Amino acid sequence: MHPHFSGCGRPLSETLDELRFGTLRVHDLPLIQVLVGPDENDGVGPRYFLLNNRRLWVWKRLREEGLLESGMVPVRVREAKKRGEREWYTLKNCVVGAKIA
Repeated sequence: MHPHFSGCGRPLSETLDELRFGTLRVHDLPLIQVLVGPDENDGVGPRYFLLNNRRLWVWKRLREEGLLESGMVPVRVREAKKRGEREWYTLKNCVVGAKIA
């Protein structure tokens, strides 16, 4: 995972520091999006795919440092908007772990 947000190019570390020092509030961050994936009919139910790994990394650091009041990370759960999203976000294509490069 790259150390910058993909949309704006802002460094993750800069965002984290601003959140730590109060110049940015956690409610200023856009919600993390989670797609409801297909039900594989294996008794587990539908799978969920996270779209914002870099934002999640920032939230996880805040939680580890005790800077989240509830310890919970707010997300927006939604259905895939386009066929391409439904085809891309599958168990075959998913990643179960990531680290900052």
